[in-house]
Amino acid sequence: MTPRNGAKYLRYAELADVFLRMDDASVAVVYQHLPRKNRDDFFAETSGKVRKSLSAQEIFVVSDNTIAFFVVPKSPGTAKAARPVLVSYAREHELRFWEAEGSVSGIADVMSRLMGR
Repeated sequence: MTPRNGAKYLRYAELADVFLRMDDASVAVVYQHLPRKNRDDFFAETSGKVRKSLSAQEIFVVSDNTIAFFVVPKSPGTAKAARPVLVSYAREHELRFWEAEGSVSGIADVMSRLMGR
């Protein structure tokens, strides 16, 4: 998105407007510099806000511990196709993959699979 009026932040309502106009094969990707707080807490908190704003079913995060990309597929089918690509990319580039499944056990499970444990 191109910033309007010199703004450099994307508001949840603006993201929701774009998300509503996307077709089912689309994926929204939001770039975020990470604050100095626990990553799992931040990913869960932000994913919760995104989920509420967009009524999104699945949200993935790929992060290098400095920045994060919140990846929000429009449909379950697109999420199913996007997930293995993101996992593979994260593994190949030694990035963190985080999946908002609504539970901490889901996060731990994804991290274990990525680490080969």
